[in-house]
Amino acid sequence: KIQLGGKEFYKMSVINPINGVAIYQDFYATIINGFGVTLLSSWLDERQQEVIQYQIEQLQFKLGK
Repeated sequence: KIQLGGKEFYKMSVINPINGVAIYQDFYATIINGFGVTLLSSWLDERQQEVIQYQIEQLQFKLGK
């Protein structure tokens, strides 16, 4: 479990080898207002992961009624 934008998400991390190249991925999932919300991030190296992780941590949810 992790917090993103004030919402609790479940996170699964995987490594998908494709043609000998490791593709790193994080999957995030939650339910908001009865709807399934998923996010997926993919990267090849540590620098890409840092950039993507920073952006994910900046998420905000503006939910109406």
